[in-house]
Amino acid sequence: MSQPPIEFSQIYQYFMIEYKKATKTFNMPSEQYHDAYEIYYLVSGERYYFIKDKVYHIMSGDLIFININDIHKTSGLKNPNHERILIHFKPEFLIDFLALSKNIELLSTFERDINAVRLNINEQQNIERLLYRILDEYQEKMFGWEFSLKILLLDLLLFMKRKSENSNINFFQYPNALHEKISQISLFINSNYYDSLTLDIISKKFNISPWYFSRTFKEITGFTFIEYLNRIRIKEAQNLLKNSNLSIEEITGKVGFDSSTHFGRTFKSLVGISPLKYRKSKREQKL
Repeated sequence: MSQPPIEFSQIYQYFMIEYKKATKTFNMPSEQYHDAYEIYYLVSGERYYFIKDKVYHIMSGDLIFININDIHKTSGLKNPNHERILIHFKPEFLIDFLALSKNIELLSTFERDINAVRLNINEQQNIERLLYRILDEYQEKMFGWEFSLKILLLDLLLFMKRKSENSNINFFQYPNALHEKISQISLFINSNYYDSLTLDIISKKFNISPWYFSRTFKEITGFTFIEYLNRIRIKEAQNLLKNSNLSIEEITGKVGFDSSTHFGRTFKSLVGISPLKYRKSKREQKL
């Protein structure tokens, strides 16, 4: 089958597709949660993928799906060579089709506890043909390309739903005991972000030295402890700003910050705007 000869990335309002072939160390940028669904297919190579609170050791032929606003980051093993195709899309891109297929619940795949499936050889060939067709439609933009793009994406989503519901999750056991412990710590942070969490508190609870925990957490997840904690807190703050009438001061306390000044500064550094502007923009979108 044909393959894209060069790296390719394009954005079309509610849809983005990117092909990348890396031959040197590559780690995703730090701002890794967004208001779009993500599909990641590893064509070749091996990677670690940290999603929410789990670490996956993925290899060529693995298909990853990430829900809206789930924190995630990929990082390399010793050999950095890898090739992947990445798709981002927002629900608006398929709104008419999803209304017709609501009984099928195509997007429910993104809400599963396991974010990956391992494909057999035949499935890999079929999915790669499908993904390259999507790339071709996007690059060539022939008559009806937008409609074709949506049909192809629906085909991919239907495959993902069927595969994920019948997948053997034993493929994605933790690479080693340390990865399992870091996943347990991540889950604890996710469940207790509103408390006063410090490096010492986490280290004592999980019987791990602060220095070793700090180093290994960064190596495995791609985030420092504080970066990860702040992202969990700000993600919940975004939810409260959109869906509640709580004041900024009340939200500050509910998500674990000790002052509204600290909260506002952290929120702006991660989201790009202040909490008040974020709330205003989300409310205007609902009008």
